[in-house]
Amino acid sequence: MPGEASGYSILDVSHLNLDESTALFTISMILIFADIVLFVLFFSSMLLNCKVYDYEGNQIIIYAGWCHHYIKVNGEKYDEHNTIATFTPIKLNCKLDDGTVLDATISLSNRISLKINDRLYK
Repeated sequence: MPGEASGYSILDVSHLNLDESTALFTISMILIFADIVLFVLFFSSMLLNCKVYDYEGNQIIIYAGWCHHYIKVNGEKYDEHNTIATFTPIKLNCKLDDGTVLDATISLSNRISLKINDRLYK
């Protein structure tokens, strides 16, 4: 019958041993890749930032994570920004009950600055 094999044989693959140089090269490539991944994770964890401010009895929390950023006042989230990547600083703002305006800026390296009524607050 056409297309059918008339027989088969098992190949001897014992001569295909993995020599030491190939094994060392493979192990070194795996270690280099693991080092790069660990360095990226370490460096990106250095970019996480959270600041807590106390302004006239109000607790203000500004969180800048990898892709999640928010501002909370007295435990209530007022503004948030979710992004994978951004090429401009992130602006978060809210207004307190007494009319005080909070403007938070998160830079590209996740540094946080807070302005209260257009004045920098430290």
